[in-house]
Amino acid sequence: MGKIKRVELVKTIYSTRDNFPEAKSGDVAFVGRSNVGKSSLLNTLFERKIAHVSKQPGKTRSINFYLVNSEFYMVDLPGYGYAKVSKVERQ
Repeated sequence: MGKIKRVELVKTIYSTRDNFPEAKSGDVAFVGRSNVGKSSLLNTLFERKIAHVSKQPGKTRSINFYLVNSEFYMVDLPGYGYAKVSKVERQ
């Protein structure tokens, strides 16, 4: 991977009707329970605050695509387990 020199949020997906960006080689997805620090880990890797971090679990409700060095995506996925959301939204 090398050093992260450039990162930008290029796409946020809120529903199944949204179009995903075209896959790149070596894309990485961050998945896990709510409130484990996925967004905080991305901010640490990027060495800047680009992914939103909240004290309340389950705040990431979208799929966020961060383009790294114009080469691949790091994807911040919504957490599961603690978020207080409706059954419809959870599905």
